[in-house]
Amino acid sequence: GLVANDGATHHGIFDPNYISEIPNVTFLAPNSFASLEECFDTALCGEGVFVIRYPKSSDIASEDFKKHNGFDIFDAGENPKRALVTYSRLTEASVNAAKICKERGESVRVISLTRLSPLPEDIVSALSGMERIVFAEEAMKNGGISQQICALLAEKGVINGAEIVIKAIENEFPQHGSNAEILNSLGLSQKSIAEAVIGKK
Repeated sequence: GLVANDGATHHGIFDPNYISEIPNVTFLAPNSFASLEECFDTALCGEGVFVIRYPKSSDIASEDFKKHNGFDIFDAGENPKRALVTYSRLTEASVNAAKICKERGESVRVISLTRLSPLPEDIVSALSGMERIVFAEEAMKNGGISQQICALLAEKGVINGAEIVIKAIENEFPQHGSNAEILNSLGLSQKSIAEAVIGKK
């Protein structure tokens, strides 16, 4: 992920795009310390090659997540029709963004991917019926996990007129600064994510 104060060329923002395309590789993205332990257990007990993506980050509370095969779900509010899909370190900002949306009267489902490749099969049903789907990704947009999921949803006929917003890094090197400064400049702060989920009224 983004690396604070190390310069524009030191950010780890390309790995989801290329590692997810390597055949027979399982690509895991824990979202908490407990999730990291689960990923190690999966890798140690599994077969083949495993890659674990874990950026510099503090722990987040995970007791409110419902565990699924390859992703966790947190619903802020009842019967959400808006979804926020993310992974790794942006999970905390996304959960906080969902809580902001709930305070403004919008229920939101947060889906935190813990397996980036192969994509979880149940991600399609988890997003089925959503009217607005926002992706928040601390990586390059072109060819990223968000676009891969959009392609999968389109193939399965799930989008059906749903509004799609991808918040990821465009064709640029994020500049030097603190994590908060960089995320804010990229539109990936929890406030910016919440505004994207709510959309225009």
